[in-house]
Amino acid sequence: MHRTPFKTFLYIGITSCLLSMQSCKLDPPVYPNSLSDTSGLPAVDVLKNPHLFVFTSAKGLNVLPHPFRICTTTDGTKYITSAAEGKVFKLDALGRITMLLNDVKKPTGIKLDQEGNVYVMLTGENKIAKISPGGKVSTVKINAYTNSAQDLAIASDGTLYIADTGNSRILKVSQDGTVVPLAGKIATFGLKDGTGENAHFSYPTNIRLASDGFLWVIDGDGSNNNWGQTIRRISKKGQVSTYFTQQNKALSITDVAVAKLDKELNPSHIINLFLTYNNNTVAHFATDGQQTLLAKITTPGHTDGDIITAQFHGPSGVCVNGTSVYIADEENNSVRKIVAVKPN
Repeated sequence: MHRTPFKTFLYIGITSCLLSMQSCKLDPPVYPNSLSDTSGLPAVDVLKNPHLFVFTSAKGLNVLPHPFRICTTTDGTKYITSAAEGKVFKLDALGRITMLLNDVKKPTGIKLDQEGNVYVMLTGENKIAKISPGGKVSTVKINAYTNSAQDLAIASDGTLYIADTGNSRILKVSQDGTVVPLAGKIATFGLKDGTGENAHFSYPTNIRLASDGFLWVIDGDGSNNNWGQTIRRISKKGQVSTYFTQQNKALSITDVAVAKLDKELNPSHIINLFLTYNNNTVAHFATDGQQTLLAKITTPGHTDGDIITAQFHGPSGVCVNGTSVYIADEENNSVRKIVAVKPN
């Protein structure tokens, strides 16, 4: 299975979307507390007779090299990291690309706050860069040691949540930089559900905050080699539940987005997940336990059109804007968009 050397280093070598904003009134959770068992849940369905199509929003090694993670504003502006190139890009709704950061070390996760500030996790520097709407770059104050942290999420009140990958934990950071471990414990490696330090993580690489206040995290499986193997949910009080465990250990989740959309991109009353995989597929994971492959072709390629025949090559990032799903297609040096086209 194809992996870039950078991905292998970043995920396995660690040993040491526009996010969904929280509203004033939290949505009530309508899914059960946990759906997982040790055997996991297979991808049991493939989208049939969809009206979903894939388009390329931007492409080119010279203008958008190796896009890794992606987030978006409501007006369609996308912000993209290139971990392999040490760059951060802005892609506006007209398709114009601007470089915001250059020569930084392994920029991975990227998110926006409600004021339009862009937060970038600089994994290779163990810090978070903040880019203001006017382009000013600063470093976010964090009163804690992080170890190769790969992602972050931001609540509407400015609270940060950090997937502290190398330390196998999730951190909660207030606006003044005060850090409280939310779940997991430093130097405690494993896969165990529980609350706070009683929960164990292995490689928490991706984190998203849903509109109901729950955090969704992509984690390993408790072994030393496997990243992207489990989906875990964390409550505001730090209670961790494992929702999904991969059966095929060669298959890894590369990113996750959360949205109230069903598998055909229709509005839904519950939070669902969109997943990208390292075998070039894209899936919808309903939090009632049903996973559906949307883009199912594993052979790498760059083919737009009907999602049944669409091809990706190294989809590494995903975010949702309205009813559109955006994919950072790393090996194609492109940003792709999945949209629903209604029949006549």
